[in-house]
Parts: sequence; structure tokens; C-alpha cells
Amino acid sequence: MCHKLTQHLHELFPRTSSPFRLFGEKGGILLFNSFEESSGLTISEDEKYVYIEAYVPGIKSEEIELSLNQGILWIKAIKKEEVKDNKKKFYRRATNSFSYSIPLPSAVDETKSPESICKNGIVKIKFNKKQAQPAKKISVQSL
Repeated sequence: MCHKLTQHLHELFPRTSSPFRLFGEKGGILLFNSFEESSGLTISEDEKYVYIEAYVPGIKSEEIELSLNQGILWIKAIKKEEVKDNKKKFYRRATNSFSYSIPLPSAVDETKSPESICKNGIVKIKFNKKQAQPAKKISVQSL
């Protein structure tokens, strides 16, 4: 029975190695698939910057809220739509929302504001990394 359940779950989640993968590398983030496979996120870094690209089709930049707290980037959006046609007695109201919580792979400099743009359904964010502090020497005194 367990084998059949696992097989069925792999049919539902074909692009992930394990549908039970619940936590990212830094822990605390509820996931069912990896970021790149399921949610349209790309995370990369080089010596100076951390780059995030999130796919948000149909969302305008003014509908997106970005926040950073303790190394976790939150991308949230709510899209509200209301269509009314009195001639056809038609009324439709819809609300769609989503949120990504992304543990950043390196320490970022929170004193500098990141660059962010939204174009063609893709939010791009570039964070400055914290500069590595040289080791502090401690002198030893003799008595």
C-alpha cells in the first residue's frame, strides 16, 4: 500500500525527487517542491550580489509587496478583479493572492535598499551582500 501511495504521489508531483520535501536548506519554509521546479523562482549569487527572479504573470508592480526580515525575503501580491455589465446582468468578483518566502543564501546588507523591477511578469531583485569583516585580532597581555 505504501508503494502505491508513493507511486501516486510521484504521478502528482512528477518533477520533484520527493513530494515529502517540506523544508528548504535553511529550514522553516513550507514547500512541496523545490523553488525552481514549482514556483518559478530563480535564486543566484556572485561575489557582490544575491539575485532573485520571481515569475508573477498578470501582476502589476503596484500590487506587489516586498519585505525582508532576518534573511527571509517575502514576495506577496493580491490581485482583485471586478467586472460588471448591467446590460447582461453579469457580475464577477475575483481575488487571487500568492506569497513566496525565500531564505536568502547569503547575508545581505540590509542598510542598502535592493534594486527591484517588475517587467513582463517577472520581478527581479538584486541585493548587495554584506562585506566580509576581517578577523579581529585580540592581544594577550602577560601578568
